[in-house]
Order: sequence, then structure tokens, then C-alpha cells
Amino acid sequence: MEKVIDDKLIEQIEPYKYFGVGLHTIRFGNFEQRLETANNILKNGLKIDSSYYSINGNVWATGILGVDDEEISNTLSCYNYSAGLDSSLHKIINVIVLYPAIIKNSKGEKIYLGYTTHSEWNSKERRKSLMDIVCADLDYIPKEFIFGYYVDSDDKWKDTYFDKTYLPGEKHEHIYYDLVRNPNFCNGELVNDELFDLIKKILEEKEFKSYSDACVKSIENLDITYFEEEFMRNRIYFGQHFGWVGMSESYRDLLEDIHKDLVIRINCLPNENSLKK
Repeated sequence: MEKVIDDKLIEQIEPYKYFGVGLHTIRFGNFEQRLETANNILKNGLKIDSSYYSINGNVWATGILGVDDEEISNTLSCYNYSAGLDSSLHKIINVIVLYPAIIKNSKGEKIYLGYTTHSEWNSKERRKSLMDIVCADLDYIPKEFIFGYYVDSDDKWKDTYFDKTYLPGEKHEHIYYDLVRNPNFCNGELVNDELFDLIKKILEEKEFKSYSDACVKSIENLDITYFEEEFMRNRIYFGQHFGWVGMSESYRDLLEDIHKDLVIRINCLPNENSLKK
């Protein structure tokens, strides 16, 4: 455990550029019970509400590191999912979800998962990434994608943020959080082969593996056409075999979100590579 000031929290995860960041506040039970829940999440992963099809039902999608850093930093500093539900909650515990867009196994095989973007609170059931597809099937976010959690042990959050109706950018008294890192965190794109094979199996069964492969190629070659060609191939397939004029709305929306994620990454990588030369 280490003490970290609120506006420096982002520095703890900055090395994981282009990882997706999400936050989950533990809000049920007394402090000791919530602390036990946090430690169980580090060991076993974060269970997601079975009534939702998206991890947005339990995790606030905060942004992509290296792209949305200002928003991520502000959210880490003052995030409390339960503020509107229970303003009396003391010693806030936030779990940091942190996952790469692409994972790989010991053989060098790769799988694209992407980033699950914000979702309106009344539409948490809509899947917005391949990460969503995997976690919805598992009913949990794997422990390898949990960076850790931080705790307002001094119980300063309520006085500093809630009572003063804190807004990002306002001057406020800084809080020192206790940060607990997860020893099970993947710490990069490489994951254990067991988890990799499990994710691969889910994507194959849900018939999204070909999309994942196309996304990997698009990012590696900085060329969106690999994904777009797979999209057109599947659209033609659906038309021939199911008599659809096009894909279902939810399916199209998911692919649109994946497309947006790929464009962001393809646009960022050339700029980064040019800086290294």
C-alpha cells in the first residue's frame, strides 16, 4: 500500500499507454466488508451484474490512456459512483479496471479486445466492444485486467467533494489515497495462456474471432481496410444466409464502436512512431 495524492493517481497508470481505463466504486456493506470485497476482486476478478450485457453496468468507462488523460485524471481524483445514491458513504473504495486493446499469449498469438466506451445509464445492456462480448459471457472482468484499488482511508472525500459540490477543474483540498496494487494484474499485453485460450474460445463461439483478427491486422498495418473488408464479408454473408437487408441494429452499433476505436488507435500510432525517430 502506498499514499498517492489525488491529482497524481494517473501517474501510477501512465506507463500503460492506450489501455482502457474504468472505475468501479464498492458501495455495499461497512468499510471492513467493502475492503474484503476489494481484495477478493484482486484475487478473482470483478463480477458484473448479470442483468446487463455490458461492463458499463458496473464500471464507468473513463477513457484511453494517452488519448483521454485529462478526463481520466479528473475522474480518478473525484470519482464516486454512489454519490447520488448514498452521500453518507465513508472511506470510498474505487477499483481501477485497466486493460490492453490487444492481448497476446506465450506463442505470440494476438487477440483484439478494444475499449468499452461510455454508455448512457439507461442502456447499459448495449455491448460496445469485444471486451464487452467476453466479459458478458464470463460474467466477470478477469483479475488480470484489474490494476488495483485506492481508498480514502482518511475519509476526506465527502467533505472535500460532495459537500462542496466539486466540479473538475475547481480548486479544492487535495486528498491522499491509499493505493493497493494487484499482483495478478497482467502488467502489459502478455496474459497467461489459460486466460488467452478462454477469451479466444468465447470469441470463436460468438463468431467474433474473425473480427478480432482483422482488428489486429488493421492496428499493426495502420490500415482500417482490414476491418472494413471483414465487415463487408459478414454483411454479405448475413444477406445470403438469413435474408436480412442488413445487420441488426445492435450488431451494427457494436461494429461502429469498434471502428471508432480502431480509427483512434491508427491515427495515434503514426504520430507516436514519428516522435521516436
